[in-house]
Amino acid sequence: MSFALADPARAAWAAGLAVAGAGLGILAGIDARLAVGLALGVAFVLIALTSVTLGLCLFIALEFLQLSGLGLSVEKMAGGLLALSWLGAMALRRGEAERSLISAHPAFTGLLAFFVGWSLLSALWAAAPDVALASGLRYAQTAVFFLIVYTAVHTRQQALWVVGAFVLSAGLAATLGLVLPSEVSDEGRLEGTYGEPNEYATYLVVGLVLAVTLAGVRAASAPLRLAAIAAGVLCSGAFLLTGSRAGLVAMGVALFMGVLVGGRRRIGTMVAVVLVAALAATYFVSFAPAGIQQRVFTTESSGRTDLWRIAGRMVEAHPVLGVGAGNFRESSIDYLIQPGVIRRDEYIIDRPNLVHNIYLGALAELGVVGLLLFGGILVFSLLCAVRAVRAFAHAGDRDMDVLARGLLVAIVAILAADFFASEPYSKQLWLLLAMSPGLLAVARSEEPPGDGDAAPSW
Repeated sequence: MSFALADPARAAWAAGLAVAGAGLGILAGIDARLAVGLALGVAFVLIALTSVTLGLCLFIALEFLQLSGLGLSVEKMAGGLLALSWLGAMALRRGEAERSLISAHPAFTGLLAFFVGWSLLSALWAAAPDVALASGLRYAQTAVFFLIVYTAVHTRQQALWVVGAFVLSAGLAATLGLVLPSEVSDEGRLEGTYGEPNEYATYLVVGLVLAVTLAGVRAASAPLRLAAIAAGVLCSGAFLLTGSRAGLVAMGVALFMGVLVGGRRRIGTMVAVVLVAALAATYFVSFAPAGIQQRVFTTESSGRTDLWRIAGRMVEAHPVLGVGAGNFRESSIDYLIQPGVIRRDEYIIDRPNLVHNIYLGALAELGVVGLLLFGGILVFSLLCAVRAVRAFAHAGDRDMDVLARGLLVAIVAILAADFFASEPYSKQLWLLLAMSPGLLAVARSEEPPGDGDAAPSW
């Protein structure tokens, strides 16, 4: 009787999997990105509520696919499930203070809450209060990543998983950009899964940096290291096709930082940097499409300096409070007719644009108070990454030392690119920032007794 009952159950499971597989196969023929995203979404539902770490890894993959560009809300639902998974984990781990960011870093948690509160409070003086409230809520959603990642990353293995998720997801995003013709703009620039070349290029640089890092971690399995190398090659190829000047800035800063924090591997890093720079220069000079060459080698105004000038006028008028979170586009037209030449007013009148500088944007929208709070978050994360490098170096943990240095390079690279971009709600940025205190906690858990601040070999 047990066999009679078991066989129909197994047959039903097999039939269900076959139908699901066939459906995804048909969908892949229509839209490969949507098919991959839905497959990951199903996996996310099954995994997120049982493992915060694996749920975080799948969430990273969904973020790189950017399904919201197809009018779906998969990422929002995934974020909600991830938050529920974190709440459940915290409820089950009551008393384990070392896994709580609030207990480990109460002052920083207060700073984070103050920043979100200030963003929401700015609705009181914003020209568009609803936009300010929506912006404040988006800051709240991204700030929660610090709490989630700190819980999800408390062992070296989990740190490898999350970095691996970044690398493999970036490789997947690069592959989709290269194989799908719809991912190319009218100018011939690769837009990828983000529909915007500069943002896409920045995250490809992050993927490349972390791919090189993961390939150098001996504790990672051979298949994972090979996959990291393949992802790095794909990210490099897709990056060259974006023609992004902001991406080139991120790449240049990443190469410089790689040499700076190379430590005992500095000579090998310098050789790699020279090789990469030479290959990139050769491509842009000799092989890049004319549209990309023109964009990279000309200084024609893209309207960014005009937007910066408008932001400067906002700061002069509202230096302390700003114009309100997310209100740059809503308020920019009010600062157009003032002394100073504006060459590209279509980005202010016809198609109001963002300020294209995350720091100037924070100053214009949230004032000096908001910029200081935002800067405090960045400084805290960078200091945590540096301290993690110190702790791993002091412990003689070569693999995690490499991982911490790679994370530091990736964060600095994305922050450099954001000098030319307006991505204050970028999930990738906030996830990378949130990795730093988690990695520091891992370092401190295995640090030997003695001077934990012993300087690393930079």
